[in-house]
Parts: sequence; C-alpha cells; structure tokens
Amino acid sequence: RFEDITKMVKELRIDIDEMDEEERKKFYEKVKTYLHE
Repeated sequence: RFEDITKMVKELRIDIDEMDEEERKKFYEKVKTYLHE
C-alpha cells in the first residue's frame, strides 16, 4: 500500500515541499481514505 502511494506521488510529480499547509492536508486526507480501503 505504501509503495502504491509513493508510486502515485511520483507519477503525479507531487512536490510535498512546494505545497502549502492546506494542500498538504487535502492530500493527506485523500491518502488516508485510500489506505483505509
């Protein structure tokens, strides 16, 4: 599962460092729901 997220992040070319606080929260919420499936 964690590998999937890492792959997803790379595929989307998400740069967590460039996200602001709000974007990060939204992203983590999506990831959390993905993990709980």
